[in-house]
Amino acid sequence: MQYPRLDRFFGLTNSGTTVGREVVAGLTTFAAMVYCVAVNPMIMAEAGMDRASVLSATCLIAIFSTTLMGLLANLPLGVAPAMGSNVVFAIILVKQMGVPWQAALALVCLTGVIFMIMSLTRIRERIAHDIPDTLRIGIQVAVGLVIMFIGMRNSGFVVASPSTFVTMGSISSPKVLMTLAGFILTPVLVVRRIPGALILSIIALTVAGLFFT
Repeated sequence: MQYPRLDRFFGLTNSGTTVGREVVAGLTTFAAMVYCVAVNPMIMAEAGMDRASVLSATCLIAIFSTTLMGLLANLPLGVAPAMGSNVVFAIILVKQMGVPWQAALALVCLTGVIFMIMSLTRIRERIAHDIPDTLRIGIQVAVGLVIMFIGMRNSGFVVASPSTFVTMGSISSPKVLMTLAGFILTPVLVVRRIPGALILSIIALTVAGLFFT
């Protein structure tokens, strides 16, 4: 099925893609990032913020920002609250340093304004080009590890240990087994270049979780 208006608006043919492929990619992106709808309110609640309000704000920010990214920038990127920054906000600023969450939120607003000014004046672009590739990759890996650790902790795959800080949870737990299955299934599908590997893995584990957890 052809969609000439979508093709012309987004330049799909010139980009070497199709509407169907973009739909699959969009569903995969949604499935991969929707966890933040649950995790972000949980983390921000540690700072004393209302979980329901944070949940609504997280959804609205993701919808609004992702829509603008697609319509104005024509980039296939999902935009949502950062999972690394919320840990710094809730755990370090509020809990460890004792800053009230209202004051910390005002600081976030201020840094957002500064970042917008830097983006409009292309200062951000110059800084981004000057950051070494090793540091850029290291930041991405660090954020990924934080997100992975949060997921493993919530699933019980890792638990607190007084001697080693963390240790593996009970292998007999269905959640731990599902997490382990995800660690195996997802890389296998990606390495074998299965179309929609990530979303297939997410769907398979979600369906299995309905019966085994």
